Amino acid sequence: MYLLTSNDDIYRRTANCFCKDGIEFGYAVLKNTSPHNYALFMAARDLCDKTEAVTMADLAEPEVIDPEALRLIVNATLIARYGLAAFQIRARGAEYER
Repeated sequence: MYLLTSNDDIYRRTANCFCKDGIEFGYAVLKNTSPHNYALFMAARDLCDKTEAVTMADLAEPEVIDPEALRLIVNATLIARYGLAAFQIRARGAEYER
């Protein structure tokens, strides 16, 4: 949800995906979407479905995943893995607060 609502364009394209029972990625309208939003969509699908369409090599290439998309994907991955505790992470080297 974090990635699919990160900007107005991707939200409009994926608004139909949000269902009572979860997220149905097949309802997204991706025709003529930007590479930035496509990367966010694929990363969101990977996180939910535990697939690997976006690879580590993709993340390492700024031509494939732009820096803003990378930042959003890293934040989404932290949220998916650590839940609300991810919001407590402030800076590199900062101590984890419980």
